[in-house]
Amino acid sequence: MRSLDNTGSYGVVFRGQDEAALYYLFRIRPSGQFQLIKWSSNQPDIILFPWTDSPAINQGQEQNLLEVVALGAEISLLVNHQQLANIMDTSLARGSVGPVVTDQGHAIVSSMKVWELFFRDGDLIHNKT
Repeated sequence: MRSLDNTGSYGVVFRGQDEAALYYLFRIRPSGQFQLIKWSSNQPDIILFPWTDSPAINQGQEQNLLEVVALGAEISLLVNHQQLANIMDTSLARGSVGPVVTDQGHAIVSSMKVWELFFRDGDLIHNKT
């Protein structure tokens, strides 16, 4: 993803519970900051990881590769193959995923890949794209 105008923020919503309007939201700003929140249209945001500067984020209108690895309660956030944060949260186990633009920003998504992994007794048995 990349910003078109150096404003707002952009990122990925994941494990979305559409009927409850509740999602995890991993987003970055063109100024080089990232954040993870639990977003809901019905209640205030829950900040899981506050806005934090990172040299891993390409600033301005440069392209950034955003990655979320969510296995069980563990959530890892990466940008440009560099880990930014790792947290534990059990409240949303699965759900919708997709790109997002917030705070009146404008961004382009050049590609998006989603894998759903299936495990049995701790072993990966299947994945589908």
